[in-house]
Amino acid sequence: MDEKKGAPEKIKNWFQRNKDFQEIQEHVNKDGLVGFAEKQAKMMDRRKFMSTMAMTAGGLTALSQFGFEPEAQAAPKRFKAAYSAIIMAVFWVTKGAETFQHLGKITGFDFDIFDATADAGKQRSQIDLIASKADEYDVVFIHPAAIGAYTEPVKELISKGVVVVDIDTLLVPDLSTIDILTFTEPDNIFMGSQVTEYLCKKIGYKGNLVHTQGQLTHTGAQGRAKGFRQTVSKYPDIKVIDETPGEWSVDKTRQIWDSLLVKYGRIDGGFFHNDDMALGAYAALQAVDRAQDTVLCGVDAMAPALRQLKKGHIQATVFNPACRVHGYAFWAAWFHLVNKVKKSKIPSFIRCDGPVVTVDSTPEEIDSYIWCNEHYLI
Repeated sequence: MDEKKGAPEKIKNWFQRNKDFQEIQEHVNKDGLVGFAEKQAKMMDRRKFMSTMAMTAGGLTALSQFGFEPEAQAAPKRFKAAYSAIIMAVFWVTKGAETFQHLGKITGFDFDIFDATADAGKQRSQIDLIASKADEYDVVFIHPAAIGAYTEPVKELISKGVVVVDIDTLLVPDLSTIDILTFTEPDNIFMGSQVTEYLCKKIGYKGNLVHTQGQLTHTGAQGRAKGFRQTVSKYPDIKVIDETPGEWSVDKTRQIWDSLLVKYGRIDGGFFHNDDMALGAYAALQAVDRAQDTVLCGVDAMAPALRQLKKGHIQATVFNPACRVHGYAFWAAWFHLVNKVKKSKIPSFIRCDGPVVTVDSTPEEIDSYIWCNEHYLI
């Protein structure tokens, strides 16, 4: 009979159960028997040292004789993920992609990033492509440019066993009709209403306001618009003079505001569905020396915008916390794929919110938010 296969079962079990010996074996494997002996000699009296080394040498010899070598650690499984991003030119989206890549790097997820450039047709083609290579992916994160535009390829991905996570805007009007893992979203109505309330207060609850919207097909933009309108409807002396969508584009917003500044002699304030567009309007105001006359408020509160807020270029923003929205989505997928948490145990909807930040906030508070954003925390 093979000696290794015939090793007494009680010896084998003892070595496997004995945690102290397993730790000794790990130290010897790391430092060698001489290195281990030198460390032990400094820590023990002579008698204890001799007994420990005798046990160690004898135990290791027995393990070697019976073929109980330390098990080689299998390389941890790596996972493949895709992120269909609505428009990477927007800093919020870029920060979300960076959050995915950062978390993926430390947990074993490799990401492919697809930029839809705010084009629903282009995004549909990209998701079709991802679905055609479904066997390459474990999870797909989607930040949709439009509702209901990607239903078929999403269902195809899910049918092939790929986990799908919806981010920031609805894939379909009723998410219960598709078997996604979860949907992460901030409270867009809250964000729109809170920032608009501050804006109305800053202009004395009267005057001309411009409402520069995002993409009208985006449920986040729809929620922010609803929050804006709910708030301004309380103040009859405020007049909304324009609601042209900037569609998340700094350049388009700059063009809109260039025209508005020619058309209107006075614009008291502007609400923007993201801070990038607010800063585009600031550039237009600055070009005609009217920046000091108009209160600008936005949404997202990413680090670059917070630095501009400290300079007074925008007066308020609210956290649409990119690192939470994307981070919570990531961790939901991680718990499902790695920790094997059942889909039924993961919330189908995860709220991700953050605070309002204004020029009245302390510099220390603003700096803390900048640090948290730059380190993938908010």
